[in-house]
Amino acid sequence: MEDDEISEEQDAEEIEADRYALELLTSDPDFEVSKQGQGYNARELAAQALSLGPQMRIEPGTLALCYGYATGEWAVAQNAMKHIYANAMPAWEVVNGIASQQMAWENLSDENAHFVKAVMGAVR
Repeated sequence: MEDDEISEEQDAEEIEADRYALELLTSDPDFEVSKQGQGYNARELAAQALSLGPQMRIEPGTLALCYGYATGEWAVAQNAMKHIYANAMPAWEVVNGIASQQMAWENLSDENAHFVKAVMGAVR
């Protein structure tokens, strides 16, 4: 009985974490991507993500990965990433750059701001 309760609690926490992540990435905790017809190949998915991303204010790579998650077509999503990002770059730099722009630095103490910047790679 206890294992079932722990599992249900973990499932609820995982669902809540997924919803939180979706809201951060897409501004919608219930964001969904659906497969149209036969779906997309990698180039088509990349083209759609690059076209719709700016309109929806969602980073194109995020859209491609949402497609992979929703459809289970991870190979297509991963290959689409190669077309979305012609030049490979460390993901942490992109993510941390965006996070740094969105961060409410004024709400952090100097010590905490310095720590967060160090963790994000902004302080060398």
